[in-house]
Order: sequence, then structure tokens, then C-alpha cells
Amino acid sequence: MQGIVVIKGHGWGNASGHVTLWNGTLCADSCHLLGDPDNGSFVPESGALWVLP
Repeated sequence: MQGIVVIKGHGWGNASGHVTLWNGTLCADSCHLLGDPDNGSFVPESGALWVLP
């Protein structure tokens, strides 16, 4: 399973979330999930996966 990951959250002054590609194992960049060290001040609240064939 692979797809597009959408993460909504708060803490960034210029964005309310993040969108990235997921290959079934890893995100193309940082997923910004809870506990991700790349989050900085961002706190994820919800996420969704759009599954691609």
C-alpha cells in the first residue's frame, strides 16, 4: 500500500499541516507524525492516507 499522507496540526506560523508521499514504508520527506524530531513547534492532530494503486 502506498499513497499520499495528509497531516493536520498546529504550531507552525505559516501552515496548518503537511502533505507528503508515502511508499508503504517511509515518507518522501518527514511525515511529521507525533514524536517526529523534525516537528519543531508543530503538533499533529489528525492524519489521513489517500491510498494510490
